[in-house]
Amino acid sequence: MLYLHIGLHKTGTTFLQQELFPKWKGIRYLQEDKLEYLTRMNVEDVYLLSREGLSGKNWMHADERSTCIRNLSTMLPEARIILSFRKHSGYIVSSYTQYLQQGGYLPFEEYFDMDHNRGFMKKEDFLFRRKIEDVQKYFDDMPFVILHEDILRDLDGLIKRIQGFIGGEAPDIHSINRRSHNKSVGYYPAMALRRLNKVSKSELNPDGRYDLYNWRFKRIGVDPRSLCQYRFNFFPKKSFISDSLKDTIDHYYCDDWAYVCELGSDASK
Repeated sequence: MLYLHIGLHKTGTTFLQQELFPKWKGIRYLQEDKLEYLTRMNVEDVYLLSREGLSGKNWMHADERSTCIRNLSTMLPEARIILSFRKHSGYIVSSYTQYLQQGGYLPFEEYFDMDHNRGFMKKEDFLFRRKIEDVQKYFDDMPFVILHEDILRDLDGLIKRIQGFIGGEAPDIHSINRRSHNKSVGYYPAMALRRLNKVSKSELNPDGRYDLYNWRFKRIGVDPRSLCQYRFNFFPKKSFISDSLKDTIDHYYCDDWAYVCELGSDASK
């Protein structure tokens, strides 16, 4: 049996991959996602692979992500799927900062336009229900749903629910290091990063003038992402979006989030 945790991105995946899944007894956690490791599986054992990229890039559009899930089901049709989510406003902001960290340069309002839906990412791209229904459609089974807020507020309960799904023996909660993972980039460093990305050549800006993401700069930590994410961390904190926009986003997606939460609360049933 193979269990696949396929994200989404920015939903506590690094914590799960580094602090929880490797300590699970009775489950063989695959530290690598190379095809050769999958070909060596013993059919009598239970395996778990956690890679958020298996469901697509963080800023993929809905149709593209559906294609990724369909392709995954073609390759591993018998796998059982685990999906993780966080509330829409936080998820959209986190997806934007990840977009910047990968070389994007659009301002937030051009990345996601709540009012007119003319941004790089559309409202429908952040509908979680479709992702769940894609898994149900292509794998002929509902995914197990993890809520990011449960990692923060009810880790013990979450661990018990995961154990009810994948079996094995969960690690003792006191053995788990709850330190934060994947340091996020703050508002002011992100604005600096966006300006640097605008002139930097990258996958998201192939016409950039300067090759500031070359391997030499990355090796010594002076590429735009490294500078802004890890070295410009002395700026005061500031929210990326206003409270009113946050409320507007969460209100727009309230039914979608209620559907996810219902599945998350029923995950152990």
